[in-house]
Amino acid sequence: MSTLATIRERKTEVRQRLERIDQEMRTIHDKAGPEPLTGGDAQRWKNLEKGADRARAELQELNDEYLREMERGIANGDLTVEPGTDSRPRQPEQTRSAWTKPAGPQATLEELRGQARRAVELTPHATDDQRHAATLMVDRDEDGTAARWATVASDPAYLTAFRKVMADPTRGHLEWTEAERSAYGAARTLERAMSLTDGAGGYMVPFSLDPAIRLTSSGAINPLRGIANIKTIATDSWNGVTSSGVTASFAAEGAEVGDGSPTLVQPSFDVEKAHAFIPYSIEVGMDAVDFVAEMRRLFLDAKDVLEAEKFLTGAGPGSNEPTGLITQLAGGASEVDPGTGETFAIGDVYKTIEALPPRFRPRAHFLAELSTINAIRQFATANNYHAYLTDLGGGEPARLVGKPLHEASYLDAYSAINTGADADNHILVALDPSEFMIVDRVGATVEMIPHLFGSNRRPTGQRGLYFYWRTTCGLTTINAARVLNVATAA
Repeated sequence: MSTLATIRERKTEVRQRLERIDQEMRTIHDKAGPEPLTGGDAQRWKNLEKGADRARAELQELNDEYLREMERGIANGDLTVEPGTDSRPRQPEQTRSAWTKPAGPQATLEELRGQARRAVELTPHATDDQRHAATLMVDRDEDGTAARWATVASDPAYLTAFRKVMADPTRGHLEWTEAERSAYGAARTLERAMSLTDGAGGYMVPFSLDPAIRLTSSGAINPLRGIANIKTIATDSWNGVTSSGVTASFAAEGAEVGDGSPTLVQPSFDVEKAHAFIPYSIEVGMDAVDFVAEMRRLFLDAKDVLEAEKFLTGAGPGSNEPTGLITQLAGGASEVDPGTGETFAIGDVYKTIEALPPRFRPRAHFLAELSTINAIRQFATANNYHAYLTDLGGGEPARLVGKPLHEASYLDAYSAINTGADADNHILVALDPSEFMIVDRVGATVEMIPHLFGSNRRPTGQRGLYFYWRTTCGLTTINAARVLNVATAA
């Protein structure tokens, strides 16, 4: 059995161990219900958490080991990998990698998804969180575009080709192996088909470096990506259909049915371009392994901070920004006034969720900035534990009056409430996240600038990476959310 196949087998064993740990923790949680864990259950829970941490660390080590073996074979030019089979040395001219082999014209959507899932599973440098996020994207793919992208962008030969060009933008391609040239050709074909790059060129970002393919980050807290209804497209806009529902009624025998026709609405979301720039020294670029990881971390943080803000407060049409959630809700019937002007009290939490129409309440989530969450925590006193007794056991309440609660960095902060005349303080949102759309145009792009120049027009010994992607967001129906505005009373 090959080294790569052995590592895959060990990774499967570790994942199965994690699944068993997760199942046991679920059993303990369900047994305890809303009550805090005590005695043996509490100790067992701590032991399971430690076991899960060890397993995740072991899995990451195996992923790193897999990467090293993969790159060693590809760098030698004598190894391609067939997803789902043992990895054996092959002559590049005799067979093409399963990543770069184009799907046949008659390939079904499920065949494209299956190929993408296998490729994502074997992607070097990717974390388990990335693989999970990519698999969700592929499973939601409706026309095969995301599946084709995931297959091509996750090819390890494309990653190594990309790294060589980053280290030397002008001559790096001369060092490509046959597998790397083939992977690059497949990526360019896909880029042209999806118009991912403009006339100036650029490189499709490899899967493991793409900041859009993740579940969490260490930057600004942006819960919307974790709970929203996410669509991946290969065009400039997404168009949907929503309605207020069909009206039903009881009637006497033989009575003519009433007209219950729904009112159909066609929400449309145009993706907007966002971008970032990173200068780096020639010396840093030579250290490709470390630089690849650092580049992704920087872009990921920049992207998440920007989206955390603009998904809530983006100005919308005409501004080249998405229409943020608060932008849509502010100033209309979706605003909830506090019981007492300029005051946030326990009753306002109930008032906010009760203002959400009944059809959206079962799936409702709360969003609030940290200082607001801390203020809510302090509502729990000897006289009103009815709302918060079982919700304050951890470092942050996970649920609020029975609904999931998420920290959102760019909501107005309770600690900074402006009590001036006509001041708005949007501090608490109740939202059905299935009606909040995030639309991503598949694939990010990076362009490389070989030399940066100083004020005297001489090279500084630096290169630059210009990174851009396209995304947008918005509510499909305004009734799916309500926001508490601690301003004047109703």
